[in-house]
Amino acid sequence: MFARTKYFFYAVATLIGYIVGAGIFGVPFVMQSLGFIPALILMLVISGFTVINLLSLTEVILRTRGNHFLPGLANVYQGKAGKWFQFAAAIIGNYGALLAYLVLGGIFLKNLASPWLEFCPGVQEYFFVLLFCALGILFIWRGSEELGLAEFIMLAILIAIVLLIAFKSAPQIQAQNYLGINPNHFLPAFGVFIFALDGLGCIFIVKQILKKRERLIKKTVLITYGIVSLIFFCFAASLVGVFGQDINQEAIIGIGQKLGQDIEFFATIFGFLAIFSSFVVIGSSLKNTLETDFKIPHSLSWLMVWTAPLILYFLGFNNFIEIIALIGIVFGTINTLVIAGLLKKARQEKKRKPEFTLGLPLWINYSISFIYFIAMIYEISRFMAFI
Repeated sequence: MFARTKYFFYAVATLIGYIVGAGIFGVPFVMQSLGFIPALILMLVISGFTVINLLSLTEVILRTRGNHFLPGLANVYQGKAGKWFQFAAAIIGNYGALLAYLVLGGIFLKNLASPWLEFCPGVQEYFFVLLFCALGILFIWRGSEELGLAEFIMLAILIAIVLLIAFKSAPQIQAQNYLGINPNHFLPAFGVFIFALDGLGCIFIVKQILKKRERLIKKTVLITYGIVSLIFFCFAASLVGVFGQDINQEAIIGIGQKLGQDIEFFATIFGFLAIFSSFVVIGSSLKNTLETDFKIPHSLSWLMVWTAPLILYFLGFNNFIEIIALIGIVFGTINTLVIAGLLKKARQEKKRKPEFTLGLPLWINYSISFIYFIAMIYEISRFMAFI
């Protein structure tokens, strides 16, 4: 019983650590930009869509013999063309996520080091990006087997800091900051929420943690998204209520002016832990995909994980909101379409009896795919106009 509970909490902590990454720091900005109440409704809707996608993918995994990541599942049910298409989508999407983590990781490390920068005035932000990357890839090299306990410890710290921010913000909240709506900011919010709530890449790690306990995956997903939605709400409501239109894209840089420098310091630690844990989990998931589905050696797959996003950073791709909005909506759409197709084939071919089934008709998956696809077309048009 103890072992069952332990692994369940490790799985929940790992999935939350994967989700609560760079995206959470874009949530207050887009919720204020769109309007807090309509943005809250949108966040809950997309959270529900994400849960359906995640449990649909879990059903496909459990209906398939052997261990496969998403490109491997595409190969089983859609052939080599499907495998390579999904591989390309996964690589680009994960690189986009890792790029966002590098951008914020460098910002948060620089903020933490700011008291000492007066002694080293020539230190540039890219130094902290390199330092963040170096720390992360050391953990990725070791693999994901020991991530569960670390995620559980960091999760407790993150929740405590969110509660601290909420407590300190409460006396200064102004209700008028929650009013209003600006439909022009719907698409960026849509993309940021998809990015911020994404947990698809981690479900394979969760399955490893819950080996021989696969029935717990459904419960893990549902509890995780309940906790994540609450964390996002508390974090965004606190900052939007206090700062209103003064919120910046990174959310927490500068909040010390109203909440106190101690709060900004602890919030920056929260930011660093959240970004770092997600960087490691996503990097490990990508490395496992390269090793398992494409038989790429450990050293080369590890090298491939971190070099591309680092190069993109130095090429000047560093607008945080635009990165996560585009990555979220484009690759969220691709993954949703792929999963719907995989679920249909897996149910038809019945290669293995799953430990549980989602129990929803396929038309729901197709409807979500259609909504995402329409939004993706408009977001690509908006992004092209932006650049």
